[in-house]
Amino acid sequence: MLELYWLTRISAFREGLLLLEIITPFALILIPILLGLLEIDNDAIKDKYIKFCKKCAIGWFIGLIVLLFLPSRKELFLIYGVGGTIDYIKSNDKAKQLPDKCIDALDKWVESLNDKDK
Repeated sequence: MLELYWLTRISAFREGLLLLEIITPFALILIPILLGLLEIDNDAIKDKYIKFCKKCAIGWFIGLIVLLFLPSRKELFLIYGVGGTIDYIKSNDKAKQLPDKCIDALDKWVESLNDKDK
């Protein structure tokens, strides 16, 4: 049960990271527009903004890399469920002896479930 909890938390982390990855570029575009509209010519503010942009760009790039390697909720449950099943079948001698017709019947049943989901 604990594994399922952490799988859902990883999925929530991925969704939050995705939101940040979308918002960050817009913020980096809007801030200089606001500074231009407010006609702020203070060099200290501009220097702070440039440092802020560099940190955001580095964070955005790292977040993008992390996001590429985090699976979605559906993928997480598939990895968890199918991976455990495959490990069980590999280690169980009786499962290795199942006739091909049983495997074909299971395959048709799973396909019918997929058709219902669509």
